[in-house]
Amino acid sequence: MFFICQKRGNKLNNDDRRISIQPLMIAYSLQAVAFLLITINIVEQFAKYKLNYHHDRLLALFDLSLEMNIPTFYTVLLLLFASLLLLLITLLQARQRNKYVTKWAVLSLGFLYMAYDDGFQVHEDLVGVIRPHLWDGNLGPFYYAWVIPALVLVIILSLFFRKFIRHLPSVTKKTFLLAAACYLGGCVGFEMIGGYYHESHGGFNSLTYNLISSVEEGMEMTGVILFIYALLEYLATGWEKISIQFASALPKQ
Repeated sequence: MFFICQKRGNKLNNDDRRISIQPLMIAYSLQAVAFLLITINIVEQFAKYKLNYHHDRLLALFDLSLEMNIPTFYTVLLLLFASLLLLLITLLQARQRNKYVTKWAVLSLGFLYMAYDDGFQVHEDLVGVIRPHLWDGNLGPFYYAWVIPALVLVIILSLFFRKFIRHLPSVTKKTFLLAAACYLGGCVGFEMIGGYYHESHGGFNSLTYNLISSVEEGMEMTGVILFIYALLEYLATGWEKISIQFASALPKQ
């Protein structure tokens, strides 16, 4: 896939006008950053709980069990990147009058909302609303009660996108499903494990809980990166070149 650009008034050869985008290289680079953030967090957690190292401000910057820090910011950027790629595909599919253009648009809006939710933790507010209406006693894996509507939403979305997923190219479909399994396994599956551990062991101030959070966040990042890779490959196979032309509203000098 290429973005073609040309400076106004200049004649450029083909090599000067092309920016080559390699999906695999982008995916490796994004995953390398995610791996670095996870590694820093794990090292910090071991230093805190095994070596009694306490530097709260530094720990908070990379703590995957906390919000509004560097890992959160990175995850939000990944989700926004995915949303923009989905928007680009939506526009391209609209030009071709593809019957699934609405599904691409819904995905783009969905990832935009996921970025907003991850940045401001909107779903966490559901815990206080839902938990009082659940059964008495231990909630176990449903301690973080927002996972209940999340599971219902996953089922609804699975039915909504069923035909859309089937029509995708085989490689894209498999990568989409792998990305979804990885992401949901982290944000819902390991969230349930973390909730069970939190309730049964009386809190989240432990090395084990923070390692669970590390796996959870790592799977979320990896899931989004896999999805980004699938989108870039889909663009590369469907549109070898994408031309971008800037139309200025200002009068020419």
